[in-house]
Amino acid sequence: MYRSFMAILLLFIISPDLFGQENKKETSTIRIENSPVIDGQLNDEAWQNLPILTDFVKYFPYNGTPCSQKSEVKVCYDDEALYIGAMFYDSSPDSMKTELGQRDADDEQTAELIGVYITPFNA
Repeated sequence: MYRSFMAILLLFIISPDLFGQENKKETSTIRIENSPVIDGQLNDEAWQNLPILTDFVKYFPYNGTPCSQKSEVKVCYDDEALYIGAMFYDSSPDSMKTELGQRDADDEQTAELIGVYITPFNA
């Protein structure tokens, strides 16, 4: 279990060949005893004292440029799962698009999107 999780620790190492980044991003995470409540809030004990990941870049438009809005992500794990909690701030939340669309219809989506890529190959 420990060795397989070490591969998952490479969660935020993104291949420069795939996404145009010159510098790889790395993070480590913390094993927790009590799994977080999955309720859209990051205020329970499991999320406290975790490193905060920041300084993300865009994929579209202008691949590789810094994000224009503040984003914070936390990652932890237990024996059952890998947990990713994210808080996205927007200077104009009233202008965010909220329409629903079909799954995997990337060219038709108008809502915000986050992608998480896990690679065990340290690419």
